[in-house]
Amino acid sequence: MSDVYEAGTTKLFQVLLKRGMTVVDVGAHIGYYTVLASRLVGEEGRVYAFEPDPNTFAILIENIKTKALPNVLPIRKAIANRIGDATLYLGKERIDRVYDSGWNSLYKSEETGADNIEIPVTTLDEFFAANGWPHVDLIKMDIQGAELAALEGARGLLSRSRGLKLILEFEPELVRAAGIGPEQFVDRLTGLSLTVRVINDEGLESLQLPNLLHRLESLTSVNLLCEYGG
Repeated sequence: MSDVYEAGTTKLFQVLLKRGMTVVDVGAHIGYYTVLASRLVGEEGRVYAFEPDPNTFAILIENIKTKALPNVLPIRKAIANRIGDATLYLGKERIDRVYDSGWNSLYKSEETGADNIEIPVTTLDEFFAANGWPHVDLIKMDIQGAELAALEGARGLLSRSRGLKLILEFEPELVRAAGIGPEQFVDRLTGLSLTVRVINDEGLESLQLPNLLHRLESLTSVNLLCEYGG
């Protein structure tokens, strides 16, 4: 699977997701994991895809329409720990003055440029309370350092969804941009009674933070699987 985007995480999606499940894709971007999850959970399942950038969201919508995915609900909002408006810092310009939307963040970092836009922001608790608290099986978050803020705004959802699993991006530099040390990031996850493991191309490995931080000097980021009683 070396030619597949994030091969280990893609394979894990295929292992974890079953027909009829509900998935929340926070930071859906143009929809790679949204599309994958939609196909895996089938017509009986549901995928909620959150993407705040209007240009990226338009591509996400087009992908959903082109691939005919009626079980996907796209939402043009960012997820954090509050409700209202927020500043989204856009990724640096890369080619032909087009910014790299994969680096968009609620926090300024070395990967964000001079441009920013105002976007709507909400919490997972507010959204799902308004939608009757459906059971959620998997939440994937790739939101450039805002993962802990999103979890702070999801305590109700986390407590209601028995067996919930989380897949979170972990990039120390982006975590620091959010004002949180990498060690504190992991401590807060374990403080939620989550078992945390590292996703790699071969499968899962136990989290040894000093070794992982050393590896991330060259790898930049990894995805973490967090689960209750795992």
